[in-house]
Amino acid sequence: MELRLRVSTRSTRNRVQGLYGDRLKLALKSPPLDGRANSLLCALIAKEAGVAAAAVRIVVGERNRSKTLLVECRDPEAVAERLGRRLAAAIDKKRGGS
Repeated sequence: MELRLRVSTRSTRNRVQGLYGDRLKLALKSPPLDGRANSLLCALIAKEAGVAAAAVRIVVGERNRSKTLLVECRDPEAVAERLGRRLAAAIDKKRGGS
């Protein structure tokens, strides 16, 4: 499964910021030094998707804010549904909903 993201770094906390065109916009605490932000991004996506960290990798944009991640999984539909629920909840929380 592919995820298209727009990432900003050096945020006060890790969070979903909403949409950026056709990409999901995320803020990460880590600075973009020595691959730290990329590692954090992959770990966060793996955790939210319920897959091993090694199952998530950046396939486009390793050194850019716009990135495409590949999430290797047996059931992409279930992972997409899980990510969708988690991210929708994060966006709703950001907007002050319940």
